[in-house]
Amino acid sequence: MGQLTDEDRQAITAGHEFNFPLSIPQDVRYVRIKVTETWAKIHCFYVMEVAFYGTDIKK
Repeated sequence: MGQLTDEDRQAITAGHEFNFPLSIPQDVRYVRIKVTETWAKIHCFYVMEVAFYGTDIKK
């Protein structure tokens, strides 16, 4: 614990991408982020940036 490796730095730089299914409601107002585990094994986390993007699909 307390060690930041090159692999950690690469993961931080790359970021994380999550895909949501098209079946979710299209009028989402709030998004809850549930963190189940952290690298540091502590009970808090920090969000630096969250961006939502995609294509509005008309049916």
